[in-house]
Amino acid sequence: RSSDLATYTSAVRDGRGSIQAREMMENEVFASFAFYGTVLIVKMYLLAILTGQLRLRRKAFINPEDAIKHGGIEFCREDPDVERCRRAHNNDMENIYPFLFLGAIYSLMEPNLMIAKIHFQIFFIGQIGRA
Repeated sequence: RSSDLATYTSAVRDGRGSIQAREMMENEVFASFAFYGTVLIVKMYLLAILTGQLRLRRKAFINPEDAIKHGGIEFCREDPDVERCRRAHNNDMENIYPFLFLGAIYSLMEPNLMIAKIHFQIFFIGQIGRA
């Protein structure tokens, strides 16, 4: 461990700080976390796009300004399908952001690879299954 610290210190002093990033991606637990985290972020963005598109198609807007812009104040209303999609997106934000924060910390604590993958997969399957 002391040689790792010396290598890191010398890399920072020499301006080669990329060594730490390379070592993080060589860490299989972190690579697994990065994979599942990336897929969940893509899912969250796709759900946000879907919510917006559904609002436009159903003409169900929250703000009167948006409703007026897209046809009239009568379109300032709630639609059950839009609300379901919006709640799913809110659920993603409430769960995926903490997963990213805690998963990164967990990955850097050098847990057992199989156990870490199981934790990541359980969360991933739960989030995908909930959508």
